[in-house]
Amino acid sequence: VSWGCRSPGLEQGRVGVLDGGGEAVGQVAEALLMRIVGGDLEGGGDAALVEFRDELEILHSSFDEVMSAAADEIHSRMTSAKDVFHARLSHELSTPVTAIIGCVDTLRNSEKESDQFARCIDVLNRNAELLVATVENLRDLSEMIFGRFRFAFRDCDANEIAKLAAETVHAISVDKGVDIILKLEPSGRQFTADPVKLHQALLNVLNNAVKFTPKGGTVSLECAST
Repeated sequence: VSWGCRSPGLEQGRVGVLDGGGEAVGQVAEALLMRIVGGDLEGGGDAALVEFRDELEILHSSFDEVMSAAADEIHSRMTSAKDVFHARLSHELSTPVTAIIGCVDTLRNSEKESDQFARCIDVLNRNAELLVATVENLRDLSEMIFGRFRFAFRDCDANEIAKLAAETVHAISVDKGVDIILKLEPSGRQFTADPVKLHQALLNVLNNAVKFTPKGGTVSLECAST
């Protein structure tokens, strides 16, 4: 959005508020003041001030229009981002929930000691962990938005965190036909970090790696000191 100006020196182009509306107002005011001082305005005196006022009124009206258009654009983009977020969240929640519901239905008709019963328990546990991880990610996002995100640092074992993450996605990788190769740090060195946040991050990376690796592929996770 842009507006036109009648002042000399600005007649050739159009001034856009999103590219510096305040500076544009200053340029017009300066140009008009120079004309007043130089006696370049017709009639001088009050007539000059009237023309100056008219110029500023044009700028003020255009500025309101531009700001209204900018607000509409921001609202549109925020609405679009919210819709994308809701769609992705619905997908992330519906996948494990659907699996859990399916397993519950299967368990109703399965013998407690059967292999099918054991597999369903495993699927229930795995998808419950995915739901917990999703909720934790949402909570962390909320904390970051409001500036309350905190870390709880302590000594950590990289091997233990890596093994826990690999075990969590193991069943998913088996279903997908993807092998997970885990290489641990021989010395078992510890380091300082937030183990919960680190596990969440690593779990998200592994989940995506398994999700986007073709069947028969391999995902490698290696712990190494540098």
